[in-house]
Amino acid sequence: MRRLIDLSKTLRRHHHFARLTGEAKADLDWWTKFMAKFNGTAIFLDRNPVPPTIFNTDACDSGGAAFYSGDWFYVSWRHDDPDMCDMHINVKELYTIILAARRWGPLWSGKRLLVFADSDSSVCAINKGTSPSPPFMRCIRELFWLSADNNFSLLAQHVKGKENTLADALTRLDDPTHAKLG
Repeated sequence: MRRLIDLSKTLRRHHHFARLTGEAKADLDWWTKFMAKFNGTAIFLDRNPVPPTIFNTDACDSGGAAFYSGDWFYVSWRHDDPDMCDMHINVKELYTIILAARRWGPLWSGKRLLVFADSDSSVCAINKGTSPSPPFMRCIRELFWLSADNNFSLLAQHVKGKENTLADALTRLDDPTHAKLG
């Protein structure tokens, strides 16, 4: 809804019209799909969040990684997702969280989750549910869709990069000299 609200602020009078931007149309698309699938559906979540120590993500220029409950993944931007190579590091950080939700979303059904990430921008965008950045909003829309589709709730908490050791080490699997804990 962020883009629609922003667009409405450009109108001088409440009866004026505005041309919908691509981002505003993407927001409307998201809500149309959501209402078609979830209209009248009740969502129930566990009262207790998944322990935050078991869901960590990180990204760097070469790749992204995540760890959840003994399982993990690593993605190389160059080999696995070349479109991400030129993206800003904060987009890579948020996209890694999406990859985690794609992988483990079905396991998270009914859960409240807390992800530790070392990107302030990603943490803010997830917790607010919006961002002024179009690439971030594309990620947020997908993340919220995965959340709704798999029936989980997600909050994010910032962790200092030097404290995000496990996920950080996983992001450096392509460089064995950096892939060590501690």
